[in-house]
Amino acid sequence: MQIQEFTSKILPLKNKLYRFAWYYLKDKEEAADVIQEVMIKVWHRRENWHMYKSLEAWCMTITRNMCLDKLRANKHQTQDVESVMYILGHNDSPEKEVQGNETFTLIRRLLDMLPDKQKEAVVLRDIEGYSYEEIADIMQIELSSVKINIHRGRKFLKEHLININAYGL
Repeated sequence: MQIQEFTSKILPLKNKLYRFAWYYLKDKEEAADVIQEVMIKVWHRRENWHMYKSLEAWCMTITRNMCLDKLRANKHQTQDVESVMYILGHNDSPEKEVQGNETFTLIRRLLDMLPDKQKEAVVLRDIEGYSYEEIADIMQIELSSVKINIHRGRKFLKEHLININAYGL
């Protein structure tokens, strides 16, 4: 029963967890290593699965914490655009691909300018599609803080994107 539950409920989260880990680590091999560790940790705690109202939010929290631990240990901060293109699997025309790369690089640069909590909340909501309640569980903060962080992060991104598009700054 537990193996079937693991393959039906946990394994389908693998790609979403990987993208989230890559967001933190910016390295596809390290992200894959973290996800493997997460899967092992989740399997070893299978007796406690019933205690969590959302297994997905619990897995995201474990992923987040493991990534933060790895970053603290390695002081690792690099950006690998090729990894993102690998993840996204772009098969567009060269012109669209270049334009997509430029847009992605700009958004990534703007996201990196946000405070960590705002960046994390915006990514979880707007890229990964989590609800406000799930984000509060994952980030282990109040629901009102989640809403504030998302609002402020989006406002910052919107203002800067408007300025860049209008004035080329």
